Amino acid sequence: MGVTGNSESPRLFSMSLGSTIGTFANPSNTELAPILGTATILDDGTGNFWIGDNKSPASSAELISANLFLDNDQLPSSFEIKDINGNLIGDQTAGIPFDIRIRALDANGALVTGFTGTVSLTSSGVLSGAPVITSTFANGVLASQNLTITNTGNFVLNASDGGSTPVTGTSNSFMVNAGIASKLSITTQPSANAASGEVFAQQPSVQLQDQFGNLVAQSGVLISVEIASGNITLGGTLTATTDANGLATFTDLMITGLGGSRTLSFTSPGLTAAVSNAINITAGTASKLSITTQPSANAASGEVFAQQPSIQLQDQFGNLVAQSGVLISVEIASGNITLGGTLTATTDANGLATFTDLMITGLGGSRTLSFTSPGLTAAISNAINIKATVLNSILGIKKDPNTNELSQSITLPEGDQEVETFSSDESIVWSLEEVGANDDTNLFELILNADGSVTVKFKSPAIPGTYQVNLCATDASGNKTCIKITIIIKDGTAPKIDSDENTIVKDQITGEYATEVTLPEGEQEVETFKSDEGVVWNLEPTGAEDDTSLFELILNPGGTMTVKFKGQSIPGKYQVNLCATDNAGNKTCVLLTIVVTAKPIVLNLLLDDNTEEKLDKDPNTNLALIEKIIPEGELNVASFTTDNDLVWELGPFGDRDDSDLFELIFENEIGSSSDGRILAQLRTSDSFVKRVSVVFKDKSIAGFYQVQLSAKDQFGNSSFVVINVTVLADVLAVLTIGNQVEIPWGSSMVIKAKQQILTSDGESPFVDVQLNETPLNRFARGDYRLTGELLLPDYLRNPSNLKADILVRVLPKPAPIDLTLSQNVFAADLVKEFLFVGDFAVVDPVDNIHEVELYNDGYDNKYFEIKDKVLFWSSADPGAGKIKFTILVRVTDRDGNTLDKFFEITRTRPSISELEIYNTFTPNADGINDDWGVPGIRFYRGARVEVFDGGGIRMFYTEDSKIRWDGTHKGKAMPVGSYYWIIEVDETGEIRKGIVNLLRK
Repeated sequence: MGVTGNSESPRLFSMSLGSTIGTFANPSNTELAPILGTATILDDGTGNFWIGDNKSPASSAELISANLFLDNDQLPSSFEIKDINGNLIGDQTAGIPFDIRIRALDANGALVTGFTGTVSLTSSGVLSGAPVITSTFANGVLASQNLTITNTGNFVLNASDGGSTPVTGTSNSFMVNAGIASKLSITTQPSANAASGEVFAQQPSVQLQDQFGNLVAQSGVLISVEIASGNITLGGTLTATTDANGLATFTDLMITGLGGSRTLSFTSPGLTAAVSNAINITAGTASKLSITTQPSANAASGEVFAQQPSIQLQDQFGNLVAQSGVLISVEIASGNITLGGTLTATTDANGLATFTDLMITGLGGSRTLSFTSPGLTAAISNAINIKATVLNSILGIKKDPNTNELSQSITLPEGDQEVETFSSDESIVWSLEEVGANDDTNLFELILNADGSVTVKFKSPAIPGTYQVNLCATDASGNKTCIKITIIIKDGTAPKIDSDENTIVKDQITGEYATEVTLPEGEQEVETFKSDEGVVWNLEPTGAEDDTSLFELILNPGGTMTVKFKGQSIPGKYQVNLCATDNAGNKTCVLLTIVVTAKPIVLNLLLDDNTEEKLDKDPNTNLALIEKIIPEGELNVASFTTDNDLVWELGPFGDRDDSDLFELIFENEIGSSSDGRILAQLRTSDSFVKRVSVVFKDKSIAGFYQVQLSAKDQFGNSSFVVINVTVLADVLAVLTIGNQVEIPWGSSMVIKAKQQILTSDGESPFVDVQLNETPLNRFARGDYRLTGELLLPDYLRNPSNLKADILVRVLPKPAPIDLTLSQNVFAADLVKEFLFVGDFAVVDPVDNIHEVELYNDGYDNKYFEIKDKVLFWSSADPGAGKIKFTILVRVTDRDGNTLDKFFEITRTRPSISELEIYNTFTPNADGINDDWGVPGIRFYRGARVEVFDGGGIRMFYTEDSKIRWDGTHKGKAMPVGSYYWIIEVDETGEIRKGIVNLLRK
């Protein structure tokens, strides 16, 4: 920096300049002594700078006014930020260091090599983990600045020298992406509270993150979940796969088992696991009972348990269910005894039910209790040891506190026999004694049971009354205890009402009795009833409707009773209760339903000769059906007569509605509604007309029509007549335009052809045809002209017996798709020349009849033969030296289509080393083993056999497998001995040697 001075002589100062702070140094210039340390450069905006020291408050003597000029090689105008190679900063990965370079540039973009100041580097956007550095330049360049950014997003680096008018620079925008996944993070926690066995309302979601917590978008990562704490079961789908955002969401997790605080652990190989917040598992729906307090282990018969049982609701996993208001019942689970006290208890707010006064009376022994509630699994108590008193009974024995007399009162229904069972705690003899002057003992008997107890029974079914006996027990010492038993037999049987005419039915649910009587209009007598005992009969209303005033009860001499209408019955439905009450007040009622039907509607069909024919109706549908056939143009369809007062209507039958084509005529009077549809509802009166006719509104045309005529009387009874009308026309001509049908080759399909015809009413409909297929060959392509019968609807006639004329075209057959061979490898045979190779199969979805043959004489076809689609080796020529053969096969179908295909056939042959070569022969002309040879060489090219004697003289040589050695040499028989043979094969280079023994007998 240069300085021009004030009134003093100009002076030069040497200084280093940062962005805003200048440091002066000139130790040789004593004139600068007042300016020490660091001076501040103050810009007044005019190009002048004030330089003052910082050692004391400024004064005029201590200030120097100077014009400053700055060299380009000392202060830049901007900073350039790029990567270490001078390129734009590319995308980076969080946590991975990268290098940048900062250059100080002047206004023209040139490097300011003299700049050695410092710069601060910051970043835009989210800056967590971004660099904030201060570094010093060298020769205008801050090179190889190493940075690391640990968060993700778009970043721009900003450089500044920090001055009041700072020099700055900005990098290009670049992306910092997440690193590789290293840990899991739970973005959505599972439900904080969940019931055992129920799917969490809020299912967890787990995110992939890198080591700095950045979200990693990676799909296909399998994340597993398991219980992190608590010995319980985690259910649902225990794995989830991350989506394109690296997020995996579970769908149906649940925890089953005991309640409490549980956590889940989410894992994936190579990643740090994530553990969920605590999940408070509560009880599920109550499914069973559990005994929290057992009843007393020992108790006396007839005495309240000292320790009463408490029952707790639990879910299926044993968690306590806090549910109030559940009714729990108790009964004896084992032992033929009586459980007394309050036999039900209701759960409190904690799901706990406590019984208060249970006791067991009866024979002593080990007993258990069963606690039940609808829909819940029962609980069985521990065994309770019951100690018997002297005498016990199921219903309990009372003791008079003044007289100590034992007694028991028992009430039984009429007809019962068994009274009560009694027991004792020691071996005794049982007996019955009279009570006072009345001796009822002869009415009873004692039944001794296997356990020593005794049962008191009536000898025959009990009849109403009061009976008394003393039941006495005497032990071996003669001690005697008696119980006075009072038995009251109540007449509890209601009288039975019956009828000989109609069945009285009892409702199995309500227990009520009912019967129904159907009467014709005008009938008075309804039905006669009887009872099995003396009763008083009366009628009672059944509800709000009181029909009792319409009826009277007639008592007959034999005790039966008849219900009658007071006057003539009229059509309708009536109900009363018929009740019978016996002397004991027992009452039985029967709901009596009386249906009075109106006179039946009778319709007659008026025939052509004006005679009447009664219509027969189906009893189930109340329908009558008539068929009418009329010529085209006819109007009148049918006429009916009746003696009933009726309302008539025409309407549709089923899904077909032809009713708007017809109208009703009542003695030439026609009625119609505003919409034009003929309803003709004319109510007849005392002078009603008897004749009703159904007619076409306009001229009838050929076809089939259907209409329903309904007649209804004033009581709602209806009668229906379905009229099927056929209007006839004749076929005048057969039209041949466009009558062509195409069928696939070989198809068995039914040919559905239609023929257009011309009818006498001017119509030209298409009708179905039954073709005569005699000229048709479905297995030969081409056109066939067929005739056939016209399948006419019932309303069309064919008086000239015209025939259909249809052209049927059989389409060409598709060619076979493929030809396959079951196997293409066979073994050569030393003897046979006709060998099986494999079966051919034709792939043809259309036909199964084909001709398969070898095509032409080329290739290796000469070695093979095809018979009935079977490939055979069929050649005397061994094909020496060949193991691979190529054949060309042709398939021809019945339509002349062909398919040619090459096959490669492999023949296996025994190797020279595997050939079976005999070591002995006897050339004595006996026809057995007279010569020696090697037939197996026939399959090899260039094979030869030589035989030598012991002196090395060749006795035999051949290259033909059919030529064998007969034991001679040059016509002379060789002596008995051992000879040496050699086999050589040029094709394979093999040589085999051996010995053959020549023997003579």
